[in-house]
Amino acid sequence: MSIKHDRCVYERSTVMAKRMVAYTIDLADKFANDPEKRKRLEECLCPICYYEKSRIGGSAIRTVECVCGKEMHFANTCTDNLCDDCAEDRGCCKHCGGDLNIKLRRKLNF
Repeated sequence: MSIKHDRCVYERSTVMAKRMVAYTIDLADKFANDPEKRKRLEECLCPICYYEKSRIGGSAIRTVECVCGKEMHFANTCTDNLCDDCAEDRGCCKHCGGDLNIKLRRKLNF
């Protein structure tokens, strides 16, 4: 079954494409300028995990263990990789585990 291509489909698709372009430009600007850097660092999140919030998680309560052995509890399946303490000590993003400033280090402090 094919979808009839009429003016409504055309206009909706065009509007959605324009929104995606605007969203992508705004996101790129946030990555380049990091306008909320202080807050982002306080939350121990890298720019990707802080500004790009389209994480998908299933609706199941999850308990995950951090590398230090501490149990972390989440309301869905989109869990963090590190507890707040480990993320702060290592200078890593608590969600993805990468560097807070997206830089490869010569020496790792863990």
